Amino acid sequence: MSLLGIWLVQDLSTSTILSYVRGYSPSIIKAQPHFFEQFYQRPYCRAAPYIVGLSCGYLYSYLRRNRPDFRIPMPIIHIGYGIALSTIAVIVYSIYWDDQWNQFENSLYLGFSRFAWGLSIAFLNMTMFLGYGGLLRKFFFARVWQPLAKLTYGAYLSHPIFMWLFYFNQWQYIFIQNRNVWYYYIGHAVCAFSFAVIAYLLVEKPFMNLEPILIKGVIRLIFKIRNKPLPKEFQ
Repeated sequence: MSLLGIWLVQDLSTSTILSYVRGYSPSIIKAQPHFFEQFYQRPYCRAAPYIVGLSCGYLYSYLRRNRPDFRIPMPIIHIGYGIALSTIAVIVYSIYWDDQWNQFENSLYLGFSRFAWGLSIAFLNMTMFLGYGGLLRKFFFARVWQPLAKLTYGAYLSHPIFMWLFYFNQWQYIFIQNRNVWYYYIGHAVCAFSFAVIAYLLVEKPFMNLEPILIKGVIRLIFKIRNKPLPKEFQ
């Protein structure tokens, strides 16, 4: 956990200082040469949500194994949900006015927005897995989301490809308007999830079916080499 803490400090400080020195802005309209490849893509500038996720997974595993009766007071749940949802809303909608920000405010946003987003999502996830959340938990735990949950990673991997193919093959400038962006979003989402369906049926699911067979085969081989009786669950 201490290594994750050091990594988190490095990520937050690097993102904030680098964006301040180079004059970067969170704006998607403002022209910023090399912003994407020299800042947005760099792992040392976007690791904070992953660090939060690793810490959250470790904490959840620890609580389930060592503190199964752990409970959070309801006032903390209510306050935490209010802060988490408000933080998510601020991160999404505050950049509507980002052209009025100074460089310090831009750097503060670029340095800490991903961390704040990941922390908010982690709090919601943790509390829901621990049994809190009420109607919100019932909504997110509904079985209707299960098919989409199996496709999200494939869509995540493929959507940049469809976006690059579309945008870098345009013969004229793209106008940023609400209806245009909605149209592009729907088109990219349909392409990405369509690809995810094909990838799940042809790649993910077959390998998921092969995985237990391979694991059982390896375990049987290990027990055979060691001349020990095979457990019932692997027979």
